[in-house]
Amino acid sequence: FSNHDTCKCFVSHMIQLSLKYGVCKESSYALSSFANYFFHRGDLKASTLFSNFALSLLDRFDCKEILPRVYLQLYSSILYVREPAKKISEKFMHGYEVGMQTGDITFAMMNARQYCLHGFWCGVKLDLLVKNIEGWEQQMIEYKQELNLNMMSALRCTVFALINYSDDSVQQKRDFLADGTKVLNEHIEKKRHYPAS
Repeated sequence: FSNHDTCKCFVSHMIQLSLKYGVCKESSYALSSFANYFFHRGDLKASTLFSNFALSLLDRFDCKEILPRVYLQLYSSILYVREPAKKISEKFMHGYEVGMQTGDITFAMMNARQYCLHGFWCGVKLDLLVKNIEGWEQQMIEYKQELNLNMMSALRCTVFALINYSDDSVQQKRDFLADGTKVLNEHIEKKRHYPAS
């Protein structure tokens, strides 16, 4: 959601429906959204409670089609600070794989993006990170995931900047600034074809 107030209303309504009619597979997503909300408000206790409840519902209903969404919400917020780095990487990868299997391409690619971003923050070797990023960028192009592609391209440019300015023996001979300028110009050109109404 681009409007956070609308998102809060929808999530609150999903929770109300779950309380009134009983839980279902979508309830785990609503609970994970609440956990994310409380995490960003600084209430770690409530966030942990909702995240544990969301994960238990996810296991109880064995709802794979919701898993990439729940994992993205939880492992990029409260569980990101509570779980070991290796486990978080595995969860993002699992979210990607399940999303691709169930056809939830957008959230699969979001999990892939978070996997790369998490690797960046955890100090994964930059040359390995570049290979992962470029592989997923190809999939994002194939599946027309423009938002995820733009965000992944920004991460790739950052990684190339670090590689080009490091003393690493595996120097990349790629002009990251030209790549970033190209992406920006393509975006501007697309906006010209679709003026705001």
